[in-house]
Amino acid sequence: MDNIKARFRQYQEAIETSNIVSKTDTNGTITFVNDEFCKMSGFTREELIGANHNIVRHPEVPKEVFSRLWDTILAKKVHKGTIRNRTKDGRDVYLNTTIIPILDLSGQIEEFLAIRYDVTDVINLNNELEKTKKELLNLNENLENRVAEQTAKLVNLNQNLENLVKAEIKKNEEKTKMLFLQSRLASMGEMIANIAHQWRQPLNELSITLFKLKESVKSNEKFEAGYEHAKRVIKGMSQTIEDFRNFFSVERERELFFPSAAVENALKMVQGTYEKEGIDINLELKSEGQIYGFES
Repeated sequence: MDNIKARFRQYQEAIETSNIVSKTDTNGTITFVNDEFCKMSGFTREELIGANHNIVRHPEVPKEVFSRLWDTILAKKVHKGTIRNRTKDGRDVYLNTTIIPILDLSGQIEEFLAIRYDVTDVINLNNELEKTKKELLNLNENLENRVAEQTAKLVNLNQNLENLVKAEIKKNEEKTKMLFLQSRLASMGEMIANIAHQWRQPLNELSITLFKLKESVKSNEKFEAGYEHAKRVIKGMSQTIEDFRNFFSVERERELFFPSAAVENALKMVQGTYEKEGIDINLELKSEGQIYGFES
């Protein structure tokens, strides 16, 4: 019998030195704590014995958790679970806890024995891992959003560049057309200038000949009328060639002019064609102002 008691004490010492052990009565009042419990909680044995076990209860743990715990052990069943407690200095500790109802010979609950071991480091590490996992998920989501935003910006930039290139190509095409047109106008102007030079000399000679003819012929009304008509024709031909030369000239300056004058000059150049086709053109002007630009 003494040998059995000695071995039982050895088992008890082994459990108490390697685990956090406490006993409470059926009301939850602490009746026993080992050194590991005092070390874990930060309370002295004198502060714990006689106090209710909720002295180490964490205020953030829901009441339902402890209600289920008491329902289990009062039903003479063993409770197992991880309980969050708070130490005297306010630290959080997580304890894997086994609470065993101790029954007397009549089968009634005499007390409760709680055996715990500290898993705070494991829980904290797991919480850190969960936190890191969430941060990585958020980082990945933010990265995907940033990639999507940058991709959208690049697509938009590429579209803008394409539009800009198209616009520049269109501008260059218009400039090319304008340069080509100016080149043609310059060539035509040079040709008209040569024609004008060739026309002016015989026109001048014709004008001189008419003047000499007038001097040598005895003046009469019919001859004077023909002479004046011939002078107007020569002047009109000279002015027409001058108008053509100015129209195709690329070296001219802006000036103030009346639009009606420009239209009338243009009509003079094409008047023969319209007359040939039997077309009458009537120019009606209500009011007008001068324009600063190229009259031709």
